[in-house]
Amino acid sequence: MIGMTGKIPSVLLVPPAPPGSLGDEAIIIGSINYLLEQGISRIGVVSHLKPERERHPVLPIEFVDCSDYFEKKDDTAISGFESALKEYEACFFFGADMLDGYYSLQTSMRRLGLVQLAHDRKVPTAIVGFSFNKGPKQEVVDAFKELGKGVMYCIRDRVSKARFEEATGLSSMLTADPAFLLASYQHGTLYRDVRQFCRQNHRRGRKVIGINPNYMPSLKSENVTLEEFIDFHVRLISRITEEWKCSVVLFPHDIRGSTSDLALCRQIFDTMPADALKRMFTAVPEKGAAEIKGIAGLFDFCLCQRMHAAIACLGQEVPCLCVTYQDKFEGLLDHFRIERCEVSRSEAFQDNVLFDKFKDVLNEREQLHLQIQERLSLAVSLAEENFISIVEP
Repeated sequence: MIGMTGKIPSVLLVPPAPPGSLGDEAIIIGSINYLLEQGISRIGVVSHLKPERERHPVLPIEFVDCSDYFEKKDDTAISGFESALKEYEACFFFGADMLDGYYSLQTSMRRLGLVQLAHDRKVPTAIVGFSFNKGPKQEVVDAFKELGKGVMYCIRDRVSKARFEEATGLSSMLTADPAFLLASYQHGTLYRDVRQFCRQNHRRGRKVIGINPNYMPSLKSENVTLEEFIDFHVRLISRITEEWKCSVVLFPHDIRGSTSDLALCRQIFDTMPADALKRMFTAVPEKGAAEIKGIAGLFDFCLCQRMHAAIACLGQEVPCLCVTYQDKFEGLLDHFRIERCEVSRSEAFQDNVLFDKFKDVLNEREQLHLQIQERLSLAVSLAEENFISIVEP
């Protein structure tokens, strides 16, 4: 990495978004623990909220308050970040899916503005673990071109890497999502309860399928009402439990707002017919992303509507069908050469399409498991590549 050879004792990390997404938590916590294991002695984390409102597990890190810049969108409120750049010897921006303008052009541009600032202050800088969709905003592409070669671009899949390089003309490094570095948490009440539920159903000859619902992409791109979304999942789960003789665990990977995954899990469960409830369980995490990764390893198969829910499953060698959006799942599945395990958001809500696709990949479960098992260590190694230049001389 340019300007980042040898061990660096202190790093500044910039998360992709405020707390609430368990995917972002998996990225940050997995990365912090990995860096600590490699002997990085000082880690700072830029805070999107007032530090007392950040909901991170207890870790030996320092918070850098940039809440006015992020919450109030005050472009002049960057003194805390500028000061921090003098305190740390390298800066890592976690790009995730926030840098192609899909969610908000303003948000992408303001984050790239901070990258430019770090680069201008001659702090060794990298954008790590990010993807790039098929149609990035031109302003974003121009901003990357302006940054140029002085920043290291670590892109989390081959598909995004090709898109990025074609759009910007810049070279990049192939990595994998840093969430693959997160260790699973296999203790506590939730893990024991889900394990007992799975064991009871396995003894009865019933497979256990995890389902992670996510309404946000439907709301934005398919104009599916919340009621339609809930009803669709009630019908899907009823068919799974009755026709396939499987049981279901609903699990969230986001806890933000009235239509969060957690709220959806509860609404779906509360809407199910009474006879189906004995074959269902709703997981409410207390220990965050690591706990969800722990219970994911107990499932036979999963239906994932968030990418980091899929990473939790794949990281436990559990096959999953992914309902895709924002052009980011195909690159993830490419790491394992299981591109067939996706269905588009527009197709998913057509009659029988998701059910039939689900049935097809479920029948391949053993072969998919072997493919995932064979390639998981490579995905983890690629996740480490986001940081390898600062932890190896």
